[in-house]
Amino acid sequence: MAFQRTTTDATQQCVADSKLLTGLPEGTPIVKYNDMKKLKNIIDTQSLDCSADSSKSPFIIVTCVDNNFFKALDNVYPDSGPRITYNFEEGGPTVILEVMKSTAQEMATGRLHLEIVLKLGKMGVEYELVSMNESEIQSLNKTWRKQPDLDFGLDGHTRWPVLVIETGMSETQQKLAIDAQGWLQAQGSDTKVVITINIDKHSPRITFQRWEHAYTRHANRSHHPHGSVVQTVEVFHKGVTTRATGELIIPFEKVFGRVRHGRKEADIIITKDQLIRLGELVWAEQRFM
Repeated sequence: MAFQRTTTDATQQCVADSKLLTGLPEGTPIVKYNDMKKLKNIIDTQSLDCSADSSKSPFIIVTCVDNNFFKALDNVYPDSGPRITYNFEEGGPTVILEVMKSTAQEMATGRLHLEIVLKLGKMGVEYELVSMNESEIQSLNKTWRKQPDLDFGLDGHTRWPVLVIETGMSETQQKLAIDAQGWLQAQGSDTKVVITINIDKHSPRITFQRWEHAYTRHANRSHHPHGSVVQTVEVFHKGVTTRATGELIIPFEKVFGRVRHGRKEADIIITKDQLIRLGELVWAEQRFM
């Protein structure tokens, strides 16, 4: 029988040391895996609970996964199942399943997707940087797996996305940071830019961050890449005023891997007005406006 408890009880387990748990909501269930049919029942129940009660965690921590886990999960969810985050190197064979995305999250991701596609169309490069349909990605050494909320790859090179968007609401900024660093640092990664969207559950505020590679020099003079925030934009509503602290910029050369050709090609810039409109749509869904 599947064994279930909460994150507060996990401190005696090796999984408690895993960075994967950082930033997950309090009370996130932990399940020791031994049977996919029983796990599916837990996943479906948690999804229904989240639909009825927004205070419930949309995540499940699954420990003791085996080599057949992902194939078995695909078999019980052949079309669309829970989103996966997996890192064998962080605390053992542990998987984080996201069983439900809120409408507010889907709206934020979808609106940013629309703005990016429109910018690509104006530049005439919409067939060069293409949406990858949120496909699950696995690192070369098979120790890391993730399904993004939104991703883009270069035409003809869609094994790994160059641009990734991750949206969160129940999790904290630290959880999104770990997701961003995973995309940039996983073995074989081609990701150049990650945009995280953190939606505040309790007030009309959204934080956008752009992550790129930074390099740390080690004692042996080698340079080790790691993910780092290079831009933060806040969008918030207070009183009768809605403000954005800046434009969200996705550098052209970073994602296309080449210099610009002609006057049309430029950085992908989501303006303050566009970010404010995105925020207002999300906040209306959250019933803040």
